Amino acid sequence: MSATEDPITQPGPETEEQERDHGGLWGLRQLKKVVAAAKGKATYQVVEFIKHHLEGTKLIFVFGRTGTGKTTLLKELTGMDLKVGEKLGSGTHHYEICPAIIAGDKYIFVDTPGFGAADKDNFETMKDIMSCLLALGPFVIITGALFVYDSAQDRLSQDEAITIRWLQCFCGPDFYEKITVVSNKWDQLVAKERLKKKALFEDLQVRSDLAQVLNPPGRYRSGHVYHHGIRTDTMGNWCEALDHEESIPERKAQAQEMIQKWYANPATVKLQIRKELDRGTKLAETSAAKALAAHVVATKVRVKHGEAIILGTEEPDPVAEPPVVQPTPPSIPWVENPESNTFKFWEWLEIAKQAALFFWQGHRSAMEQTAQNSRGIFGWLKVCSDKINNWWSGPPPNP
Repeated sequence: MSATEDPITQPGPETEEQERDHGGLWGLRQLKKVVAAAKGKATYQVVEFIKHHLEGTKLIFVFGRTGTGKTTLLKELTGMDLKVGEKLGSGTHHYEICPAIIAGDKYIFVDTPGFGAADKDNFETMKDIMSCLLALGPFVIITGALFVYDSAQDRLSQDEAITIRWLQCFCGPDFYEKITVVSNKWDQLVAKERLKKKALFEDLQVRSDLAQVLNPPGRYRSGHVYHHGIRTDTMGNWCEALDHEESIPERKAQAQEMIQKWYANPATVKLQIRKELDRGTKLAETSAAKALAAHVVATKVRVKHGEAIILGTEEPDPVAEPPVVQPTPPSIPWVENPESNTFKFWEWLEIAKQAALFFWQGHRSAMEQTAQNSRGIFGWLKVCSDKINNWWSGPPPNP
């Protein structure tokens, strides 16, 4: 298909419906102003291209420390050994996205390094996540989060506890139902050990920081638990663990069924971090930032006025109260110049371009989700890499 045949190369006025908020941090018009100021008005065509090919795409964050099996899970979920994007950070601590089409719907899974990296400050990691929302938020639907847990563990590590607390404060209690705790690597345990770890994990669900997500107070809907690679009978009883090398099709089907069940029809929920920033709260003073700095043993997360907050362990739990509706200001000053906040906004916008090009090429070739086709798409993206990075005006690149 030539550039002239692609409808996105013919930009037109956006309707109010097209400008609707999908749960991100700001709107498309604000993003366009920032991009145009830095790259010139010709970039509108690039922004329109991204919007066209990412429209309706569901974004899901994936958290979990190294070694929990995130990479294998994402490969099984997407059906492809493919990640798109730049390495943002040092060593293995970086962000990549996994684009996928599941049951005809477009998804982007953002593989995050999590908190607690020895060579990176937690607040800097949070700012990277904010950059992702700034760049991708206007184009996609912020749909949910997966927290991947290694079933061989006896308890949450301190870094995992911090991540769960941060998720609560970042997302807010209205978003808890969009968080799924994924227990993983069951096939690496013998049957007797598997039963023991299953009992320990069930205990974790009620006695750790997971409890606030899986059994929230009052009117809030709970998050979900998904045991990856476990075959069950019709009553839900565990039968056996599926080997990650020998049972790939069944494990893939299970994972994709989970995504379809809980994320296929997302309802837009404004993130708590967005509500706080709308009120003029500085990023470093939000509940999410406080969750990163708080001592795990000496503090707890509770819900007050419809938002997750950090309290000392000795402080009484808040009395159930209706949420306080706060007026939304007409603009969000802190995002008017992303570079002034040292955010990696432009790196994430490059990733947005690559994701849009991935779906564009998938549309052009009527791509099916097979490993063979994924290698073809990956090769196409590698050929286009330099052109993509330098493309800020004119029609989209071709190899």
